[in-house]
Amino acid sequence: MKIRAAVSRTGRTVPVIEELDLAAPRADEVLVRIRAAGVCHTDLRAHQGGLLPTPHPVVLGHEGAGIVEAVGAGVLHLRVGDHVVLSGSSCGVCSSCRDNHPTSCLEVMPRSFGGQRMDGARRQLLAGAGRSHDQDAAVGGRDLVDGLAQMADRTGAADQRR
Repeated sequence: MKIRAAVSRTGRTVPVIEELDLAAPRADEVLVRIRAAGVCHTDLRAHQGGLLPTPHPVVLGHEGAGIVEAVGAGVLHLRVGDHVVLSGSSCGVCSSCRDNHPTSCLEVMPRSFGGQRMDGARRQLLAGAGRSHDQDAAVGGRDLVDGLAQMADRTGAADQRR
């Protein structure tokens, strides 16, 4: 399926909205049509490099809300049409998670910014004109993070979207 996503690439001042091809969700995944997305300072630091070991190219944006469009065969608690809120991933078993502080999870950074699924697999996206690259779609769906395009316009980087 065709999606638009804010792709962070080495050497760019800001992520740029690109059209990509996204595969159907795996058995343990859910496809969400993003209706609102947040870009926090951590996403921007991951784009710039230095703070996190985030591989590029990557689709950043780990906060969002939307509507479930497809569910993998192994997903039991969500259905197509459900409204969902998305946030960074947590392990659920470390002391922070057990104390109901998932944003302080010991695995939150590699899970949210590591550029791969926790089983080590990387999602393959095809970017325009047959160019392919691996990346991690933390928040997936069509028209992802339009706010980044607006940010690019405000910073004078709009010409980089071409």
